[in-house]
Amino acid sequence: MIMWLISALAAAGQDFRYYDSLTYHQYQNKDWQGLIDSSRNAVNKNIDYFYLRLRRGIAYYELGKFVPASRQLERAAHFDASDPVTLNYLYHAYLNSNKRDYAQAEKAKMPPHLRDQYKRPYEWLNGVYLTGGLGFSNSYQKNEDNDLLGKDSLYGEQDLYGDRYAVHFGMDFRITPAIKIYAGYSNPGFSKRKQITYITEEKADSNQMTWGVEYIYRDSVHNRLFDYRINQHEIYLNASLIWHRIKITPAFHHLHLKHHIITAKADTIWYYRQPDYDTLQSVRTVYTIDVADTAYNNWLISLALEKNFNWFDLMVSGSYSELNAGNQTQLGIQSTWYPTGNLNWYGTTGITAFFSKSANRILLSQSVGMKVMQKVWMEGYFRYGNISNMNFQYGSIVYNTPEKSLYDLGVTLIWVPIRRLSVTFQYQNIRYRNSYLVYHFKQNNPANEAIPRDYNNKYNIQSITGGLSWNF
Repeated sequence: MIMWLISALAAAGQDFRYYDSLTYHQYQNKDWQGLIDSSRNAVNKNIDYFYLRLRRGIAYYELGKFVPASRQLERAAHFDASDPVTLNYLYHAYLNSNKRDYAQAEKAKMPPHLRDQYKRPYEWLNGVYLTGGLGFSNSYQKNEDNDLLGKDSLYGEQDLYGDRYAVHFGMDFRITPAIKIYAGYSNPGFSKRKQITYITEEKADSNQMTWGVEYIYRDSVHNRLFDYRINQHEIYLNASLIWHRIKITPAFHHLHLKHHIITAKADTIWYYRQPDYDTLQSVRTVYTIDVADTAYNNWLISLALEKNFNWFDLMVSGSYSELNAGNQTQLGIQSTWYPTGNLNWYGTTGITAFFSKSANRILLSQSVGMKVMQKVWMEGYFRYGNISNMNFQYGSIVYNTPEKSLYDLGVTLIWVPIRRLSVTFQYQNIRYRNSYLVYHFKQNNPANEAIPRDYNNKYNIQSITGGLSWNF
């Protein structure tokens, strides 16, 4: 047994010396792919040490595969957390992977002479962001002619969403190398149209009879349109904390909404149809339209955890919100993968579970991005499911409209003319399903009772958004 152990230790020592010499030789000769293969074989034989991971990380970096490079350099840092070569390569690997928060956390670990090389004038200010866009709805054109009365009906209504706009301004503040605070203000606005259609019985004509005047009544259809706006003011805050190379992002989003509430009130009045003849009164319905102002607050809190792996990142998130007079819980998991090891080609696959008192549902999402030319990237995404009362991007984007969506898709063009400036253009198309209310007379009902019934209509909102971001 002892002889076997001695033999095994000797073989392990020989393997260590072999792979250490081989990878050093490959490093000196810049045989980057050979070095990666050799180090992988060494790890498979349980040979793992600082220089093996450092050389492998540098090899990935020199091949332009910054995502796996960062993972190997992280493992090298586990062996020696203060090595300046490791920290310098890891800093740049994060930057080239568009992971600036991770890069700033690593910069703080550098020795002063190295850290000073990357010092910038405004260390406390991390970035400034400005976005704005317009959304165009075809709901008015498609649904304004809906038959709100229908057969044997007396009343119907619908509330249509029209065009919209949104502007956002935000700033990043670097509190410590590992902690960043983001604060933003948004002002979206929505055009709406309330349509109310009802029937009243009104005098249409009269005839002079021997016993007096005979009045003739006919049903009169009234179609009332009321245009109004929803004005929304939002404050958004989040904090990004890098802890043991795990990114933790808590967030808070407050929304203040103001708009009209338009309702129709039905009253019954008694009257003599033929005042010169009737001895018993008849009853008819009259409608009054009430327009009132309302203002209220919505809010949400969220938390996201992210971890880098060799060729992909993993994020889990959750949120709790109070939107549209209800409470919602949202749990999600998404993976971003990098087939080429960099930002030349990447994609994100996600699944989100949504829970509320009224309904539970699942949302599926897929996005793909690629570098289409020097300094230009293009991204496309597709989400299948209902995004009503859901939130995205660390809780910064909230879809607090009651309409149910069937799907949404979009394309984003990203141009980086210089290292710190990013310009984005996005097209988005959301397919919505709304409902309108119609009252029908109930058949075989001696009391002539009317019952409500919902019908569905569909429409699209297409948006164009532009954005500027400056990273200091």
